[in-house]
Amino acid sequence: MRIGNLAGRLTLFTATDPVGAVDVEKASAGRFGSDPQAVFAVWEEFLGWTRAVDRLFASMARVPPPRSVT
Repeated sequence: MRIGNLAGRLTLFTATDPVGAVDVEKASAGRFGSDPQAVFAVWEEFLGWTRAVDRLFASMARVPPPRSVT
């Protein structure tokens, strides 16, 4: 999982999430803001939250792609 700036908003990028990008402010219910730089002031708390999110994504059942209809 990586953090980044997407359209000026703090974003988590993950290979395990189907959409690949998660808006941090929305996913954390406002616990962390949208400013990508502000997260460094609460870095340890943020890391704990991202670990929980990563475990959630890892525990989600993967759905295989649909078969071709012939």
